[in-house]
Amino acid sequence: MVYIRSKKVKGIDYAYLVKSVWNKRKNTSNQQTIKYLGKASDIKIYDIPKEYNNDPKILAFISSYSKDRQQKDSLITKIREEIFKLLVECDVKGLIRIYKKYRRLTELSSFYDKLLKPVMYSIGDL
Repeated sequence: MVYIRSKKVKGIDYAYLVKSVWNKRKNTSNQQTIKYLGKASDIKIYDIPKEYNNDPKILAFISSYSKDRQQKDSLITKIREEIFKLLVECDVKGLIRIYKKYRRLTELSSFYDKLLKPVMYSIGDL
């Protein structure tokens, strides 16, 4: 399993691409550093070796530390509006389509917390 580990030094997050390796003798996993990536906010997808850059955990980490936070927030707002519209129109297939696209990049809890829950609160307020 490969993922990005973050380490905070003097208030700045630095990232490392690491791999979990199972140690049979000790019955535990060890982290093996593959590559130092630098400041977490400066990481781009081309900094990741090609064999790992399609991993959903890697993509989620990069998007969460991206400097394009405002653009990401704008995208989340647009997706919420689309989900709201689909729910009002009872378009379950469209909602499932959005869920599957979003799920490729993040976990189910993220979809629920960032998208579905705020939209359901909006519908409840109406």
